[in-house]
Amino acid sequence: MRCRERVAMRDTISGRTDGTAEGQNQPKPKAKTRTKVRRYRQKRVVRHRPRPRPRSPEGEELPDWFLEFPDSYDEPGWSDTVVLERSQVASGTTWHAAGLMTRTRGTHMQTELAGYSRDFYRDLATLSGVDIGYYPNGSLSVARTPERLTELRYAITLARHHGLPARELTPGEIAAVSPILTAEGLVGGALFEQDATVNPGWAAYATAKAAVDLGVRLVEGVRVTGFRLRQGPGGTRRLTAVETDRGTVECEVAVIAAGLWSRELGLLAGARLALHPAEHYWAQTDTVEGATRDLPIVRDLDGSIYVRHYRGGLIVGAFEPDGRPRAASTIPADFSFGEFEPDLEHFGRPLTRARERVPALAGTCLLYTSPSPRDS
Repeated sequence: MRCRERVAMRDTISGRTDGTAEGQNQPKPKAKTRTKVRRYRQKRVVRHRPRPRPRSPEGEELPDWFLEFPDSYDEPGWSDTVVLERSQVASGTTWHAAGLMTRTRGTHMQTELAGYSRDFYRDLATLSGVDIGYYPNGSLSVARTPERLTELRYAITLARHHGLPARELTPGEIAAVSPILTAEGLVGGALFEQDATVNPGWAAYATAKAAVDLGVRLVEGVRVTGFRLRQGPGGTRRLTAVETDRGTVECEVAVIAAGLWSRELGLLAGARLALHPAEHYWAQTDTVEGATRDLPIVRDLDGSIYVRHYRGGLIVGAFEPDGRPRAASTIPADFSFGEFEPDLEHFGRPLTRARERVPALAGTCLLYTSPSPRDS
């Protein structure tokens, strides 16, 4: 028995479990491995299949932008919805945004959600009657290092998985796609053809108008001061009302979408949100030759900059390498369509990188520099 056990053990190590001699030819069990791989791939496909479109209580299909205004649409059957705005629509962190519409994100789930956003903004003018300046000019991401190019190749693969047109570019092709750029120091890039630009302020206004047209009540000039909670089953807390400086709104669900004030509002309800106000810098230039509407958005992550067209000139913004947080306590309570004090020294490093990548910027006047709040 002991000899047989040793033979079985030896045969197991060499790939046989039936005790046959080592010199005999036996088929290797590859079928199971292939089956597992096939099943895994099938699961991946099912996992990232787009979710079905939501329906109203009457069974009618709701539009694709249903998910984009969670206060009003994200739960079929919600017919009594109030949106509370502390000042005016888009007056916080929205009005000065760069208006970049990105279709491919870092994960499958984020890319699917971005698809809903793209469809929403694409159709918003028709739904609301407000032109938001949506224009699918695409985007171009460039790489200064091989490591960045590897990251862009992953993004291209992710885009193609979701049926989005994307392709890798050589340095020579980059100059052809965006003539205002110099390809010096680049190892490659990626073109994402379905990215777009919008006017962020008008997009926010159009979204609010579309919601009001569907019966949502929008109240401007009201500040949330607290939340009323009660003890629920198992020690949980349940929302019963939102308290404001103009009265109390009884409700069962509250969605916090307050930009740079979101963290402070969350704390009033005992929730910690991973958001914090920060300073964001971008500049608008005078007229630049070649800055047409068809020019793709440029992202140079190694240089910490982005560039887009705007009224015959360019907007140059920074992906802050040394971002500046801003305490909410330093922002005035009546802050509306406001900006922070300028600091060109802080913005100087990204601006220098931008002038390296876009030579025309070296002799172009900056008409406007915006140090404004954002939620990060």
